Amino acid sequence: IDEKWFYVTRVTKKVILVRGEEPDKRHGHSKSHRTKIMFLCAVARPRWDHGRNQWFDGKLGIWPIIKMVPAQRTSCNRPKGTLEIKNQSCKRPVYTKMICENVLPAIRRKFPVVDRNRTIYIQQDNA
Repeated sequence: IDEKWFYVTRVTKKVILVRGEEPDKRHGHSKSHRTKIMFLCAVARPRWDHGRNQWFDGKLGIWPIIKMVPAQRTSCNRPKGTLEIKNQSCKRPVYTKMICENVLPAIRRKFPVVDRNRTIYIQQDNA
């Protein structure tokens, strides 16, 4: 299990348009202050799955660590009360909830049948 930051948008973005089509408006504050979101990523060791007769690639999932907060003021982009995505501080209760609600069900759902009855050790990267 590891946390990873991703930017919401790229600074330069290529778009293919049909003749007569208008490009979408991109809303952003600044190139140097782009919005980032933290994700919780879980992977396992790739191995052969005898039950499905194919390789288990080891990818368990990636989940955003966010909270939906209503906007306090009206702006030119949205009215007051519109739900906005805000980063959530990843403290112990939030981290435990993410593991119990997301990681453990993904392990039960995606792990090979042979390894489901074995003891599962979750290794956390606290770099």
